[in-house]
Formats: sequence, structure tokens, C-alpha cells
Amino acid sequence: MREIEAKVLEINRKEIEKKLKNVGAKKHGTIKMKAAYFDFPAGSLKKQGKVVRLRLEGKDAVFCLKCRKAKSKLKNMEELETKVENFNETKKMLLGLGLLQEREFSKTRTSYKLGKASIELD
Repeated sequence: MREIEAKVLEINRKEIEKKLKNVGAKKHGTIKMKAAYFDFPAGSLKKQGKVVRLRLEGKDAVFCLKCRKAKSKLKNMEELETKVENFNETKKMLLGLGLLQEREFSKTRTSYKLGKASIELD
């Protein structure tokens, strides 16, 4: 899947949700997420424009490799994802391969659809 992403920080969430509803966006739900990002000690993946992410989306664990497609103000990435059986065991496997966990964080995401576009509010 190709992902083109723009981040907008410090929004008035209620105002944005009202505007989304007014233009016909459909709410698809809210989910709690935990994401962990990995790279090799020398940062070789980042240098190649790649990101390895393991995410827990509700009860589903998802492994992802993102590869930069083009340099621009927007993130333009090819995103390869697959569900995995177990978040913690997959994390151990990545660490066992020599990757280091760079960061981990949790968030709550509300998803909307407007035509072919997905709008995610974290």
C-alpha cells in the first residue's frame, strides 16, 4: 500500500471532527494503539529511508516495513504490513536479529474516511 502522510500538530480536535462530519466524512471507530520502532545499531535502515514498526492495534499485532518513495514535504512511503500472532514474541525476534528498539509509545486513534482518503486523529 502506498501511503502519503501529512501531520498537522496542535489541532482543535472537536472543531476538526465537526468539519469532517460537515463535509461527509464517515467515522470508522476509535482504537488504542501501541507502536514500537526498530533499527540496527548504526541506523542503517533510517539511512536507507526505511522504517520497521511493530504495532498493537487493539488486540491485533501488525508488523510493518515502510520504504521512502520520494523526498517531499509529505511522507511518501510504500508500506508493507502483515498481521503477526504475538506482539511480544515478534518484538523478541526483532531484538534477536540485532535490531534495537528506538522508541515505543501508546496513543488513541480515531479514524475517518472521506472518499479514498483516510483521516486519522491521534
